[in-house]
Amino acid sequence: MVVERATIDDIDEMYALTRRYASEGLLLPRSQQSLLDRLCSTFVARSHPGGPILGMVGLEVLSRETGEVRSLAVSEAAQGQGVGRRLVEAAVAEARRLNLRRVISLTLTPGFFSQCGFIPVDRLSLPEKLVRDCFRCPKRLECREVAMVRWLAAESLHTSAVAEAVG
Repeated sequence: MVVERATIDDIDEMYALTRRYASEGLLLPRSQQSLLDRLCSTFVARSHPGGPILGMVGLEVLSRETGEVRSLAVSEAAQGQGVGRRLVEAAVAEARRLNLRRVISLTLTPGFFSQCGFIPVDRLSLPEKLVRDCFRCPKRLECREVAMVRWLAAESLHTSAVAEAVG
């Protein structure tokens, strides 16, 4: 499996994938234009280079400290094969590259995100998300999503401590 940055040629497949999830109420609807606007921060997974898209994820920078995993979608045929986890790790790696301190997700699948190192938090602890998206969201009054966070600064401190202990 390869995980790579999305390109213009991926827009139609990404749109079809997000539209399917949106029709089931699992993702907010995304227009082709919104996917195009976020193309530079979107990753896709394929079984081989040039193959069909198995899944996608975006990393949206919300503030100088916080990035958000957005529009995580895996094709039905690729479910349970580690595609979602690899995509989340690509988004987290990009957040690290950007020197963000944390990555958040609002999700209907908190168990999956827990397996990816995220912990549940109070939605009110994410003011940048509330201001930017939640207050305008059509589902804000009946939102069932769980707010989760993965602290990258703590991972860096842990990695440094391990390196010092070993070194």
